[in-house]
Amino acid sequence: MSYFKHMKLYYSLLLLITGLLWGQNKTISVFDFMSNGLKSNEKALEIDYSTEVKKTFNNYIKMLNDEDAENISQFFYFDRNIWNSGPVFHIGENSPIVFKNPKELDSFFKKWKNSPKNKNIHIEIEHMDVVPISGGKKSKVYSLDATSIRRNINGEIIRNTRNLYYFQTDRVKGIKGLFTNWKEWKIYLVSEVKIET
Repeated sequence: MSYFKHMKLYYSLLLLITGLLWGQNKTISVFDFMSNGLKSNEKALEIDYSTEVKKTFNNYIKMLNDEDAENISQFFYFDRNIWNSGPVFHIGENSPIVFKNPKELDSFFKKWKNSPKNKNIHIEIEHMDVVPISGGKKSKVYSLDATSIRRNINGEIIRNTRNLYYFQTDRVKGIKGLFTNWKEWKIYLVSEVKIET
């Protein structure tokens, strides 16, 4: 994907998220966060966290391929630092789905796994690109663009898919702020991207 197409995709998603947030009682501008994070915390982006993001993503896909995908919500971001809503799914032409809590998301995946369309489906990742979006002092955001193949129980290809994932981690302060650790990377946004033929 060209740089300009990539940026167009990002800004489209940011508009989507911002629209969702403005519909809440308490709001926050995603544009302000992205702008401030990139301008005032450039040094934070010098550290490459793409390996950690890829590891989390691969573990997520591994669990998706398990028979029940129980407790899949452990991979998703519910802390609401920056965003004022739970994780967001935007699939196809459907309206975005916002999950309020882990139980709601686990229930969604249970129905998804047991549907005739997805039962016994195995997901294989063909390619992934990880890009840092913002390296703030308190939170960091990365995106992961993944193309995958979905196979049935006989190994036949059912369809090819492409999804964009937004991952976030937050800073954890140590004793009297002397030490700094980061929480595990979690998925905040999943958006399906149309594959150009």
